[in-house]
Amino acid sequence: MHFKETILFILSILAPVILWSQGNPSFTVSTDAKQVLENSYFDVKFTIKNGEGSNFRRPDFKNFKVVSGPNRAMNMTIINGVRQQQVSYSFSLLPQKRGRLTIGPAEVTINGKKFKTSPIQIEVLKASAKQLQSGEEVFIRLIPSDTLAVVGQKILVYYKLYTRKDISNFGLISEPEYEGFFATEERNTDYRTMQEVIDGQTYTTKVMKTVAIYPQKAGKLPIEPLLAEVAIVDNNRRRSFFNTGRRVTLSSLPFSIQVNPLPEGAPESFSGAVGHFSMTTTPGQTRITTDQAITIRMRITGDGDMKRIEVADFPVPESFERYDPEMQDIEKKTFNRTIVVGKEINYLFVPQQAGNFTIQPEFSFFDPDSMAYVTLKSEVYHYTVRQGRNKPKVTLDVQNEEEEASLFPIRKTTHLYKHNTPFIFSKTYPVLLGLPLLGLIAGLWVRQKRKEEDDIDDDERKRRAARKKALTRLETAGQYLKTPEKSKAFYDEISKALMGFVCSKLDIPFSALKKAEIVEKLEQLNIPADLINDFSDVLKNSEMALYAGLNNEAAMQESFQKAENVLTNMEAFLIK
Repeated sequence: MHFKETILFILSILAPVILWSQGNPSFTVSTDAKQVLENSYFDVKFTIKNGEGSNFRRPDFKNFKVVSGPNRAMNMTIINGVRQQQVSYSFSLLPQKRGRLTIGPAEVTINGKKFKTSPIQIEVLKASAKQLQSGEEVFIRLIPSDTLAVVGQKILVYYKLYTRKDISNFGLISEPEYEGFFATEERNTDYRTMQEVIDGQTYTTKVMKTVAIYPQKAGKLPIEPLLAEVAIVDNNRRRSFFNTGRRVTLSSLPFSIQVNPLPEGAPESFSGAVGHFSMTTTPGQTRITTDQAITIRMRITGDGDMKRIEVADFPVPESFERYDPEMQDIEKKTFNRTIVVGKEINYLFVPQQAGNFTIQPEFSFFDPDSMAYVTLKSEVYHYTVRQGRNKPKVTLDVQNEEEEASLFPIRKTTHLYKHNTPFIFSKTYPVLLGLPLLGLIAGLWVRQKRKEEDDIDDDERKRRAARKKALTRLETAGQYLKTPEKSKAFYDEISKALMGFVCSKLDIPFSALKKAEIVEKLEQLNIPADLINDFSDVLKNSEMALYAGLNNEAAMQESFQKAENVLTNMEAFLIK
């Protein structure tokens, strides 16, 4: 017997033994903690043994936030002829409230048979500030620059680490989602280490990250806790390549920011700016003719959210024809650790008559320090306008127009008609005879449509209305596709179209629906991943456009197509 044939013979004998020794398939759940402190995360793992698993479906994780996962791992071992195969799906979860919380069963198909895990309970205990801060060694805090603000005000949130141990590594596990805020990372943070004394203990402190948040609505807006992980190097251990430190999970304390609406009494030149700003203007040519245009350039710089600013309005002579101003961003610059951003607005006016005129440009903003509106005014610009070569518009005398309209063209041919034809044989008679029949048919059709409408329940009527309204908004957004300068209005329409559509379909109030919950609810309805991705992409692009600017025609076209795809194909899956 040849060598290859011998090997094949041995494998043919051992293979059934190995397969038989594999064991029965199983699907189990395990966790690394039965009790956890609030604002602390834990891991849960779903394990498939001795079988090929497919169609894994996680629990809905109600009352938990998924910090990470699913993380898939697989391994297989053969010991003494016994094969063990294992596939696991693990998640890191953050409890959203205290008490005994239940994690429901997960499902999977193994070798064509469905398996479910048993529900498990996690007890979430109340933690004191001292427990959360791990005061004897290291803790982390979220420190806001203000806890009382107005809509649009810039608030800095510092991620600050306090430690009395050597730290070899720092990593963020989960950051707040800043629901109700527009958030962006600040790049001008002072990252030097400092010494601070807290409760009689000296800590080395360092700001690890700074985030600027801008509230977009009024109310009491909660900020979720921050989760981080550090590696603590013990002094009694020799540091080496294999000793990177003892890993500790940190959690900050949650807090809220009270956001008030802007007060009434805003001046006409207020266009949404909140913060501290300065303005410079240039008048352009001051001696022109009625054939020329006046160009006034306004530059606005400040430390507020410039994305909220729209074109400021100020009075000009009535005889001046206004054109749509052009607004563009000014490159960001940093002075004394403060990021200064800006806008440049070009105003264009064309005088329609000669004379001497004055214009005084102005710009208003709301100052959160003084809690008052501030109006900046430039010097008064004097313009001398001479009559140009443009001729006044020619108008026709109304009486002459009416006389011309009364003249008929000369006919070259003549048609003769019989005037004694009986009415019953005329073409009008059968038309009049058929009118009652047509009216009867139309009445029956309207009655049937009303009956069908009455048979529709309120929920179905609301769903139809939601779809109609969403399509109307989408149609309005389509009108802005060729005008990138109106991208803000475009993205506002498609965002409201999709959010309103989903809120109505899921029967959830618009104000109560959070972005983080939308994807989870759509996944529970087994909506295809490509539709969910399109939905998420459109919302993300809309947020960027509304708060960071995105006036790209190609990006607008792509977002429009994705929104159209969602509205066309998602309705079949959005059942209550």
